[in-house]
Amino acid sequence: SSDLEHSLRQGTETGSIIELGRQITIRVKNESGATIPKGAAVHAVGGEPSETPKIALAKANSYPWIDNLIGAANESIANNAYGYVVVSGPVTGIDTTSVNAGQVVYVSPTTAGGYTQTDVAPTDGYAVHLGSCLVSDATNGAILVSMKGIEWGANFTNGAVAYSNGDRLYEDASNFFWDQ
Repeated sequence: SSDLEHSLRQGTETGSIIELGRQITIRVKNESGATIPKGAAVHAVGGEPSETPKIALAKANSYPWIDNLIGAANESIANNAYGYVVVSGPVTGIDTTSVNAGQVVYVSPTTAGGYTQTDVAPTDGYAVHLGSCLVSDATNGAILVSMKGIEWGANFTNGAVAYSNGDRLYEDASNFFWDQ
């Protein structure tokens, strides 16, 4: 028996299937100017009066956009169309050859919507945890979206301010970063 046999499957107006009991999704609108591919990491860029979030491809090189990460597209979402994003749970039937099964998946700092299994160096962007790779495959790949946000390592800013024991950090809200 498969996991799909143990979840309730709900069709949507866009043709997407939501696996109730396995996925938490949110309805979104894409006004980015291009199609957002299935599996792509996305962030919120605003909303509509109906409170439907507008989305764009996420890239882990820019704050505060990385703070608005909402998940991975559950389907390809055409420009000016509605679709669904997985906030928690599996996204299947995608190309995950850039990551190994069982590895942590980070939002890419170089490819919009992409991901990497390499921890992002502070000089390259931010280590934004999207989830983990369940299956590494070109067409039947799967990631488990389980966002944990930014992983703060030895350097707290995208410019490498090192901290040591006893240092205090403060938020520079006007420039969107933490500093000593």
